[in-house]
Amino acid sequence: MASSEPKRNLPLWEPLEAQAATPLAKPSRNRPVMIRPFEAADALPMYAAVRETKEQLRRWMTWCNAGYSIADAKAFIARCLRETKEDADRNFAIIDKHYGDFLGSIGLNQVNVLQKSANVGYWVRKSAANQGAATQAARLVAQQAFNGLGFQRLEFVVPIENASSRLVAQRIGARFEKVLEKGLMIADKMHDTSLYCLRAADLAD
Repeated sequence: MASSEPKRNLPLWEPLEAQAATPLAKPSRNRPVMIRPFEAADALPMYAAVRETKEQLRRWMTWCNAGYSIADAKAFIARCLRETKEDADRNFAIIDKHYGDFLGSIGLNQVNVLQKSANVGYWVRKSAANQGAATQAARLVAQQAFNGLGFQRLEFVVPIENASSRLVAQRIGARFEKVLEKGLMIADKMHDTSLYCLRAADLAD
């Protein structure tokens, strides 16, 4: 249930950089979250979250670069809103359940309709890290994939050095399958990756 506390919106005349610097409400070690489809209004909060977390994201996310802008956030959301094909990526905003803050993004990509499988990708902004947001969001998107969309297998392909993302997969019950040597290229560098598989029966509460 959403909190009755009013949202902390800045005036529309505030400069873009000032709006993007709005801090999160009341950090918590266990911040309850929800996931929902992206909305056009998410562009500025997403830009702010990426801007805050750019140093970390550039290590692991192929789409994040030094010149990431509000236009990039708008283009991504516009693409999310118009993708309706059965095998299209499904991306969701991760939202603080009590305060409505934008915390990050999680999605199902590389969708294989015949095999009823998809890859799971996610990121959480720096100021919401280590508060359980990614794990909760991964569990929620898995529940939707299995119960709402009929998927049978979800994969997590994570660079071995990215311990926090591997831990998210493990916490929701994904099973380690193998190491993929040179399995992912990020910023012109090949990374060995860990492949985890999650099936409905393995999903942990």
